[in-house]
Amino acid sequence: MNGKRPTETARLMVPERPGAMSAAAARLVGDYRRLVLRRLLVLAALVAPLLVLVTIGMGVGTAGENIGDNWQSFWTALWHFTSGGDRATLALDERIIWDLRAPRVLTAVVAGIGLAIAGLIMQTILRNPLASPYTLGVASAASFGAALAIILKASVFGFIGDLVPYDLMVVVNAFVFAVGAMLVVYLMTRLQRVTPETIVLLGVAMMFLFDALTALAQYLGRPEEVAQLTYWMFGSLTKTSWTKLSAVAAVVAIAVAIGYRWVWDLNAMLSDDESARSVGTNVEGVRLAGLLLGSLVTATIVAILGPIAFIGLVAPHLGRMIIGGDHRFLIPVTCLLGAIVLTSADIVSRTVNDPVIIPVGIITAFVGVPLLLYLVMRRKEDHW
Repeated sequence: MNGKRPTETARLMVPERPGAMSAAAARLVGDYRRLVLRRLLVLAALVAPLLVLVTIGMGVGTAGENIGDNWQSFWTALWHFTSGGDRATLALDERIIWDLRAPRVLTAVVAGIGLAIAGLIMQTILRNPLASPYTLGVASAASFGAALAIILKASVFGFIGDLVPYDLMVVVNAFVFAVGAMLVVYLMTRLQRVTPETIVLLGVAMMFLFDALTALAQYLGRPEEVAQLTYWMFGSLTKTSWTKLSAVAAVVAIAVAIGYRWVWDLNAMLSDDESARSVGTNVEGVRLAGLLLGSLVTATIVAILGPIAFIGLVAPHLGRMIIGGDHRFLIPVTCLLGAIVLTSADIVSRTVNDPVIIPVGIITAFVGVPLLLYLVMRRKEDHW
């Protein structure tokens, strides 16, 4: 170049030095780490209000609301049982905390997590923002199973139904019908090779079918039986216990673990089936397993607590708005939001008309409808 400095065009044509490439890569790595840090901060920010709500929930009641005394009673009772002590020797306030408040609050947390993860998995594998355990007919099928047990005294055990305890018969009926309904929907889709959107339509059809069958059972039942079924269908945490909490917690823990096992498959299925297959995802297998897993979690919760609506529909939407679509972070955020919403609803149900406790399913419906409308109005296309 005759000793002259190269022009701008000439410099652009010269390949970049390795050091420059490393600097660009370092910037990308730095941006990614900052993004991960922000998402971890969001997770931490959601854990704090959940702990506060659990503390408040432990103190809601007529037998004393001092936070320090309530937690002291809880730890005293826990130490008492782990040391081999007898329940009869517990003080009254310790029995109230241990037998009533603690299992109720913890069940609200675990059930909220379960309904949220079930809704998230179903929405992702079907790529439909309206997919949830309720719009797919799972809850309606469970309600019909409970109606058979409560009103018609019929059991899935058939001729040995009379040998099954009544409470267990209600739970088993609700569980079997919920899982069975989802199996029927999926088998119909496999026979016809329909799209994920059609699966939601079939689920809605199943929902209306089982709602009609439940209404027929109510029409045929006696007034006291209809009242009992109606209360069950409201969804309530009143009859929770440590045994029921353990059953729900075991199923929810399995669902969350499997959800994390599917993180990359769920991310791949956000686009379309062909793209997911191109990166090695077994689309049909994940879709079938996801539907069954969501149904299993929902059936377990509904069979024990009754239908609790909107958690599985709203929590995933909130999660996507807050954290984005990466399931590595979306799963824990959605689970925390589900726990926060249900725990908050439980606190409201016990305080809004004190001393009368309103079924928590009614509260979630009141909260869920306007929240869902807000999310629909604010939802952006890039959330999917």
